[in-house]
Amino acid sequence: MILIGLRADVLSRHGLLEEVVLSAKTALEKNQITIKNSSSVWLEANEDEPSDDYFPASIVLSIDTHLYPLPLLALLQDIEADFGRLMGFKNGSKSLELYLLSYKREVFKNDYLTLPYPELHEQTHFLIPIQELCSEWIHPYFDKPLENLLAKRTDKNNYISEEELKRIKKTAS
Repeated sequence: MILIGLRADVLSRHGLLEEVVLSAKTALEKNQITIKNSSSVWLEANEDEPSDDYFPASIVLSIDTHLYPLPLLALLQDIEADFGRLMGFKNGSKSLELYLLSYKREVFKNDYLTLPYPELHEQTHFLIPIQELCSEWIHPYFDKPLENLLAKRTDKNNYISEEELKRIKKTAS
């Protein structure tokens, strides 16, 4: 299974956060990527930026491609650039980030790429969507089931699917 993570955490010229993530999904489909399955859009409550209209958005895609990992990473970086991401600003807000989270069960590291994504086991914003896609997924490096990785996360309650948020807002109206 090849997993791609998409994350948007600032508003951009491409629209609202959820729209950016979905537009990026379309861009992937136009570039040698077959999307086999997609998680819901997951929104993160942000205590530093409280707002009813602003939530960092994440989605995980299960894909198929003939591209090997390094060319796939290059494609993801090209798409990020098309969306206005500037490389070299570590830990800053980004209009779109694309992550090669896992490439089949490969464990790999060189100067350009580490598989699986090195901090994946700590990134609840991707672990929850992976659970939605494939609850029996096992981390290739740690060889631990997803449920074990999520059990260690204390921020699980900060996330809600876009569909659930819409349902809550509709009920509250």
